[in-house]
Amino acid sequence: MMLGRTPAIRLSIAGLIALLAWAGNARAQNAAGPTAPEQSVAGQNESEPNAAGQGESTWSGSDTATLHQALDKSADAGARSPAKLFSWAIGNPELGQSLDGPDDPEDDEIETDRPDFTQNRKTVGRGVVQLESGLTYLRGRNGSYSDYSFPETLLRVGVVADWLELRVSQNFASDRTTEVDGRSVGKTGAQDLVIGTKLALTAQRGWLPEMGMIVHTSVPSGSAGFMSPMLLPGVNWLYGWDITSRLSLSGSTQAYKTTDLVPLPTSRGGISALDHVQHAFLVVAQSFSLEYEVTDKLTPYFEWFVLSPSGAMDPTKIPEHYLDTGFTYKVTSNIQLDARAGMGLSRYSTALFAGSGLSVRF
Repeated sequence: MMLGRTPAIRLSIAGLIALLAWAGNARAQNAAGPTAPEQSVAGQNESEPNAAGQGESTWSGSDTATLHQALDKSADAGARSPAKLFSWAIGNPELGQSLDGPDDPEDDEIETDRPDFTQNRKTVGRGVVQLESGLTYLRGRNGSYSDYSFPETLLRVGVVADWLELRVSQNFASDRTTEVDGRSVGKTGAQDLVIGTKLALTAQRGWLPEMGMIVHTSVPSGSAGFMSPMLLPGVNWLYGWDITSRLSLSGSTQAYKTTDLVPLPTSRGGISALDHVQHAFLVVAQSFSLEYEVTDKLTPYFEWFVLSPSGAMDPTKIPEHYLDTGFTYKVTSNIQLDARAGMGLSRYSTALFAGSGLSVRF
């Protein structure tokens, strides 16, 4: 990959090309000779040799207009920020060429990171503000727990260039767990604030994917029982291919830190039932999502993803596989509805989950 050219460089090259094109046109006209020579005030032809023996070409009104148009296009190109941070230096552009061109009508429609686990590889674009929200219900195996997640707020703001966005996420949770003795214990509160940024890395070129990346971290700010005492950073590599004008395949590979509760030993060497300490460990996740645009408004998807913990103290923290399906529906070019439902395939994974959401672009 190579870095995309800056707007200033594009402006200089376009302006130089315009000047060279005008100069070549003028030389060609001079070599052919004027068809209808105009007389100067002194009665001499403007294209006749001057004192140095060189012919002076006539700068016509059409030449001026052509040059102004070229410079205007150059200025427009300089004003537009590049859509991607990098560009592929290899690959066949005629195979599977990206449909995300500057004139693609989809560039004027909302593109969200929800509802699937695989987030969108595109950024919202410079100057765009987008708010995404939703509600999810989760149920453990044998009714061991039932949780609600809301409003799953994600604020995305495009800044500086089309390839860069800032992100802030806030969520609340209501958890209810059934203990071994049959007692039901619940808690409700705010989870930690999550801040981050997304980069649109490359456009698709041939079979080389369109790519993006999210870098984020949680900030200790949640309610008691939900707050982590430390920053929990993560990185999410996003990639995908437009197979046809309606069918696309997306994937993500991410790693992030999270915590589990470890009981503290008592002074007698036993385990305290009340005091716990949060232990941080790594989770590596992989996902693939297949999307098909049935209409310009309705796009269903089918997805698989896995969460693989590493270094957890809890013995039940083992890889969890999931399947889910859902759809997005564009009410307008700036408003989108979504719904999803899925199931866990592993012993300790969430048994069922379902949810819906609303996203608005301003």
